[in-house]
Amino acid sequence: TKPRIVDSCLSVVAQTFMDSCSTSEHRLGKDSPSNKLLFAKDIVHYRKLVEKYFTDIREQPTVSDQEMNAFLADISRTSPKLFY
Repeated sequence: TKPRIVDSCLSVVAQTFMDSCSTSEHRLGKDSPSNKLLFAKDIVHYRKLVEKYFTDIREQPTVSDQEMNAFLADISRTSPKLFY
């Protein structure tokens, strides 16, 4: 098991990443939690990366159901331990 302090730190990191992926804007003030204030600049940076990721996905050519099924079948066949 993880020590309590490690679990607490991981929770802060996880919350930072979740805030980075959120579409709602978080207003920070004097009553904001310290972890939100600590990582405020990082959240702005990560949010831009997330937005770019989804923009890049949106701009890719559409894949047909047949192509996707063939791709997944190939992965399933060549990497059986990935799918239990």
